[in-house]
Amino acid sequence: MDAVVELGKSKEDGEAIASIGDALKNDEAWGVRATAADTLGATKNPAAAKLLLEALNNTKEPWVRNRIVAALGNFKDNADVLTKVNSIAKQDDSYRARASALTSHWKTEGAECVGNFDGGRESGFTG
Repeated sequence: MDAVVELGKSKEDGEAIASIGDALKNDEAWGVRATAADTLGATKNPAAAKLLLEALNNTKEPWVRNRIVAALGNFKDNADVLTKVNSIAKQDDSYRARASALTSHWKTEGAECVGNFDGGRESGFTG
């Protein structure tokens, strides 16, 4: 995990971002994958957002999905991120991921999102 965090300090290094993305997708230890998600989010690098979105599509564990969605909250100007976060908030098997999606949505949209977002009510999500 320390190696992932150290790589994350190179926010503009494409190879470092790709290596962290590889850890997110392929490491057997969920803790390493969760740390990789956090680290990618902290870089705020557009390439990191893409890697997080790709990993989210292939990650089943709710505790890792939660961290990926939370990390996506750091990408305020990315329409693909906003679309994915909205869809996760409305429907996902992981309540943790849905809760993180609501938080991420707030982080990306701020107070403006209150009137634009149903908070998942359509799908029965209440908390």
